[in-house]
Amino acid sequence: MERSTEEIVDSLYQYFTSGSGNVAAPKEVNTKLPEDFQKLLQKGSEWHLTDSEPFGFNIYSKFISKVDVFGDEDLVEEWKDEHDGPNCAQHKFKCFAIISEYEYLFIDVDPKSSTFGGTRYCVNNCDDDEELTPAPFKNFLLAMEEYLSNTEENFINVVQTMKGITVR
Repeated sequence: MERSTEEIVDSLYQYFTSGSGNVAAPKEVNTKLPEDFQKLLQKGSEWHLTDSEPFGFNIYSKFISKVDVFGDEDLVEEWKDEHDGPNCAQHKFKCFAIISEYEYLFIDVDPKSSTFGGTRYCVNNCDDDEELTPAPFKNFLLAMEEYLSNTEENFINVVQTMKGITVR
């Protein structure tokens, strides 16, 4: 029997420190967020895997500006032009998580996109931009749950490990 997104989010909650309450979709997004992402934000407005915010693994209800990720508007455009699509600098991708001063996670928020709810991993100082989990966003939640339930480490390169997880 397939588990609901709510059940998966509830199981993840034990591993994170989190804000609480119902969080509205970030105002800067004019399109409907993926439903599974909304359910995560309804459980908690911020998700922190370690106490070393902003570094460690941090999911936020307010998207992080691409200028803050890439440096300035010109660098955002350069990233978009120099990386094959899809890539994190494209309009449909929004930054929802920070791992380190160079590592970020993005989610596709374009409901017309075939990758709506899919996630990407970006390392801005190494020119890396790759798919982390395919759509829907529930795949990201399942990969996080798989990683966290099978490790004794609180945080050891969660993204690299998540890339190797096959979502069932």
